Amino acid sequence: VDLNIKKIDLLKIDVEGAEYEIFSNFKNKENVGVMIGELHLDLMGASLEEFKNTLPGYDFKFSGAGKGKRLLFKAYDNSFKKVKIVFGLVSFAAGGGIEQQLLQQLYVYKAEKYEIRLITLFYVTDRPHLYEKLPLHIKYSILNFRGYFDIKNYFKLYKELKSIDPDIVITSMFPANAVFRILKPFFNYKIITREHNTYTDKSIFHHIIERLLAPLSNKIVAVSLGVADFFSRQTGIKREKIMVI
Repeated sequence: VDLNIKKIDLLKIDVEGAEYEIFSNFKNKENVGVMIGELHLDLMGASLEEFKNTLPGYDFKFSGAGKGKRLLFKAYDNSFKKVKIVFGLVSFAAGGGIEQQLLQQLYVYKAEKYEIRLITLFYVTDRPHLYEKLPLHIKYSILNFRGYFDIKNYFKLYKELKSIDPDIVITSMFPANAVFRILKPFFNYKIITREHNTYTDKSIFHHIIERLLAPLSNKIVAVSLGVADFFSRQTGIKREKIMVI
């Protein structure tokens, strides 16, 4: 209160047996998103169930912490709204740098904070796939687009996005960047389109589509200054609209 902090995202507790007493008298608990700490069931004078009852509206995870009745706990507000993110790729086959990079990133996202869905536009048959290596909590969908004017698969993707209702869509490579931006006016999601390389074989058609769809990107992200400069020169999109990460 003295610091005028209205919301705490993460609160760590280390009170050596006073957990039940403190949480029984803890006001404004609803302003804390996640609490973590160690429970001393042998010292705090209350059962595990009694401790849980001090935090109504919270879900719990427990794990052992050494000998005796000591538990590590994590309590998080079950009214907390997860951020729903869709990653849109052309495919998810082994051997591609974009696919391998995303696979590593997906292991960083916390399941209690993010709801992740992977959607791929094509199912390639000439390479092994990486779907079975995804974290278990991440769902995926595979479409089978046969071109940029495949109305049937646009409708399938529309229904998929409608059911997910994502907050953010992150895409890579021209086909995915284009398809998800074409559908953006039907939804409220923010879209981040990513550029990973200097593709010299793009046609005039690709350049025109990029210019037309660029205003629909909330962010255009390039992996390096060189890629950003090249993409700007190639498409005519102003350099200041492209962020480098």
